[in-house]
Amino acid sequence: MRDDEPSGTDADVDVDVDENGILQFGIEPDPQTAEYDLLTVLADHEDIEMDDLPSLYSVVDQFVGGMFDDPPSESAQLEMTFSYAGYRITVTPGGHVTMVPVKDSMGEATDA
Repeated sequence: MRDDEPSGTDADVDVDVDENGILQFGIEPDPQTAEYDLLTVLADHEDIEMDDLPSLYSVVDQFVGGMFDDPPSESAQLEMTFSYAGYRITVTPGGHVTMVPVKDSMGEATDA
C-alpha cells in the first residue's frame, strides 16, 4: 500500500471487460475512497501510473465522492455520467461503475 492510499481501499477490484472494451465493476460507496478506487481501476486497466491520468478534480470536482456522502433515495435512480480520459463513465449511488471507451475527452482517439 502506498503512503497516500486511503485506508480501506481494495486494490483487487473485480473488473469485467466485455468484447467492446466496456468495463464494469463495483467500488465501495465511501466518499473518502470512491474517487481513488475509480482512478486505481482505470490506471490498472490502462497499465499506467495513476499520476499519469489527467486530474479528475478538474473534470468533475468532488462530485463522485459527494454522491456517496449524502446519497439520494434509491427511487430517484440517480446516475452520474461524465467523460474522462477516453471513457464515458457512469457511477451509481450503490457504487456500480461502467466505463465505455470513447474518443478521448481531450481530443485524442482511443485504440479501437
